[in-house]
Amino acid sequence: MTEIAAAPAGEDIELGEELTPWQRVRRNLAADRMAVAGGVCLVLFLALALLGWWGTAGERPHFNPSVVRLPDKLKPPLAPPNPRAVPPEARPRLGMYLFGTDELGRDVFARMLEGATVSLSVGFVAVGIAVVLGVVMGGAAGFYGERAPGGAPLLGALAGPIAGFALWRDFGTFALAGAALGGLWDAWRRRPGGGLDLYGTLLGFLLGLALSPLGPLLAPLVGGLGPTRGAGAEVWVMAASLIGMAAFGGKLGSRAEDDGRAAALLGGVLGLAAACGIALAAGAAPPWGSALTAAALGAWGAARFRLDRLIRRWRLPRVDIMFTMLVDVQLSFPTFFLILTVIALLPPSIWNIMVVIGVTGWVGPARFVRAEILSLRERPFIEAAVALGGNDSRLIFLHLVPNSLAPVLVSATIGIASAILTEAGLSFLGFGVPPPHATWGNILADGKKYLFDAPWLTYIPGMAILVVVLAFNLFGEGLRDALNPRAKPS
Repeated sequence: MTEIAAAPAGEDIELGEELTPWQRVRRNLAADRMAVAGGVCLVLFLALALLGWWGTAGERPHFNPSVVRLPDKLKPPLAPPNPRAVPPEARPRLGMYLFGTDELGRDVFARMLEGATVSLSVGFVAVGIAVVLGVVMGGAAGFYGERAPGGAPLLGALAGPIAGFALWRDFGTFALAGAALGGLWDAWRRRPGGGLDLYGTLLGFLLGLALSPLGPLLAPLVGGLGPTRGAGAEVWVMAASLIGMAAFGGKLGSRAEDDGRAAALLGGVLGLAAACGIALAAGAAPPWGSALTAAALGAWGAARFRLDRLIRRWRLPRVDIMFTMLVDVQLSFPTFFLILTVIALLPPSIWNIMVVIGVTGWVGPARFVRAEILSLRERPFIEAAVALGGNDSRLIFLHLVPNSLAPVLVSATIGIASAILTEAGLSFLGFGVPPPHATWGNILADGKKYLFDAPWLTYIPGMAILVVVLAFNLFGEGLRDALNPRAKPS
């Protein structure tokens, strides 16, 4: 018989400890001193941002970043105010200028607090937009990568933004958001191969109109909620585009029946949209007679030449190929100069900066999600979900995406640092958040003229940008190592 060797005297056999995934992540992250230091710095800066949001808002803020005290201009840090020249209500709350003053006598500490709120808000919101776009596009590319869609879904998708733009111009942001959410609800509950219903879109549009009186109340927080012009010729384009979405999404799908009525509907919609577009380009409302004539001619031509059959036969490249081409095009643009160009064309607003940075940063999260879904979609739990009757939306958003978010969290953490740097660069060049809001970038820009006379105007915001970006990068690197399933628990 085989004998089991006994352990040497004085030595204990250490059995392997079973750890849950989150326990392993927490232990690995706690063992990384640089990641812990970065996390502590992030908590500190988040607390300062919350303090800035609370202390610099309102009519009588505790730390007023916009009070001008010309007798106390260019005061060094820790300098007291001039009691003879500065009235009591204009003196700093701490009794001294903790970070000094600028060329107008404004308290740099108060401006840094407001800048922390603005910079971190831009970072989190922009990365949130990028993550949402990346997860949706990466999830679609990973799950539908081998499929070659027909032309009808593409044309239906092109009609959506046209209708949304017209809806926003004539009825405002609330109506657009309601219609978009209603349309997503329709798409979620639609059966495979079924037609595209517009009941949810109409219901959401009416709900958005009902909420539109709240626009003036939220105007100080979010601008551009109301319509940019009264209801006019864009209503025709919106109606034609919505009908086109219904026609392309349902009647002309690959599983739809061969019916000439779909072709007639399609031609009428195209004719009506063409007439409205020509009238809009000329700056006039489309006359009833011309619009109806164009719709009738379009319906006759499409039914005569069976345009629906042509669209059904038109096949696009595989989804994975189109995704790869889109990523290559996005990566070929110099991102900062693209953002700079778009910001220069748009009206100055902090929300425009958030949206532009977010829209241009979707590539990283999308590639991570796509790679994870490609490896997850062949797992047994996905096969079990399919066997239980789960549809594509349920498989993607309830099973695949939640299990592929680990690398996205790392990318988002490091992406916040990149967004803060981008916002600081835009503000330094004068294209960032408009005055009177203070950001670290425009504080740095104001201090470059006094680099030798008042160096604190340059060093303080520069060090803040350096520390917060370094903290995000260190915490992101530690989080990446901690989420690595091959890493041994420390």
